[in-house]
Amino acid sequence: MLGNTLTQNRLTYLFYAVSLLGVSALWYSPAIVSVATVVCIVLSLLRLKSFFKTPFKPVSVVLVVLMLLVLIDVIVSGFQGQASAKFLLILGFVGVFTASYHFGKSDSRTMLIYLLIISSIVALVNMIAVGNYFMHKEYFDTMLLQSKHIPVGMHHIHFGVLNGLLIILLFGSFFVIEKWNRVHKIISTIILSIIFISFHILSSRTGLFSFYGASLVMLVVYAVRKSQYKVIMIGVLTLSVSLGAAYGLSSSFQNKVANSIEDMSSWGKGEEINYKSMGMRIEAARMCVYIIRFNPLGVGATAQDAAMAATYEALDSVLLEENRVGPHNQFLEYGVKYGWFGLLVILSFFFSLFAWAKDSSFSMWGIITLLFIAVFFESLLERQASLYFIALLVPLSYHFFVKKGINDAAEDLI
Repeated sequence: MLGNTLTQNRLTYLFYAVSLLGVSALWYSPAIVSVATVVCIVLSLLRLKSFFKTPFKPVSVVLVVLMLLVLIDVIVSGFQGQASAKFLLILGFVGVFTASYHFGKSDSRTMLIYLLIISSIVALVNMIAVGNYFMHKEYFDTMLLQSKHIPVGMHHIHFGVLNGLLIILLFGSFFVIEKWNRVHKIISTIILSIIFISFHILSSRTGLFSFYGASLVMLVVYAVRKSQYKVIMIGVLTLSVSLGAAYGLSSSFQNKVANSIEDMSSWGKGEEINYKSMGMRIEAARMCVYIIRFNPLGVGATAQDAAMAATYEALDSVLLEENRVGPHNQFLEYGVKYGWFGLLVILSFFFSLFAWAKDSSFSMWGIITLLFIAVFFESLLERQASLYFIALLVPLSYHFFVKKGINDAAEDLI
């Protein structure tokens, strides 16, 4: 028994070390992220016997189905590059997710330190990005009016989602950790403040919209469980003040709002949607729905780009060729590639995550809701970076929040 415990502890610390290296490499080396992913796959194989045990079973079943669906596409396509690349990404996602679930669990103090290291890395990137913004403020403010973004070293929408996830994790940790070290609490507060402020200055629409939507769900879940419905009113007021302050104090936030209003005013006005981010996505969604309608089994990852280009032509799209982009919607993305099966697998994945949330702190509901909203506006399961941090942070959130403080004073907000 003691030997098994020591082995588990060593594997846990190995997972922490390797996965943190992978997190840091998200900004400078996809190759290192790949190495960290391979190590996580190997670690997950060591717990293969526990893969289908509760409470992980609902999620693991969906992950296997997802992997099989993508593997079938690889076989049907004749092992061509695009389909094989997608399979490797999903294999890595399943491996990291499984390793994070089985080896990410430790005592609250260790998990908090792990979270703080991840958050410190992200906070540093935020500070560099915000510093760069203020050094070239006039230029970036103009770019934001043109649907451009402030550079963050990775896909800006994915970075916004990452910021939102960490804000909920850090905020939620204050309500589930019973014995706080004073230094840890100060560090957590500082990091949370840095990420929260930077989050609004960098102004990722998808990240902000998903975060505030998730925050509303968290308020409702908390209020229902505690029968403290005034929390909803206080929370909505607080969120409104937060958004108002961001708009009043940040010109980048103001310009992003102005750009969004201009974008929405172009909807339904033909060629005016060109170079309008959301307008182009609506046209892309129309194109994807058309493909899914006539290809209920999907066209496969290899043929996806060709099918989209041909459908834009068939629909006589008003978009210029350079603006004929993908849907930026994970449901539609999988619908085009894998048909109705792809849509059902994505839905099943989120249903399985919400099954986790029913026995957890209100913060876990926020984590899952944020991701659920975000996938309607961005394809988060198509890139290495987003797959990696989602696979790490969702199981970590589970270990932090499940069956902790749901009905006790540790989770009281007021």
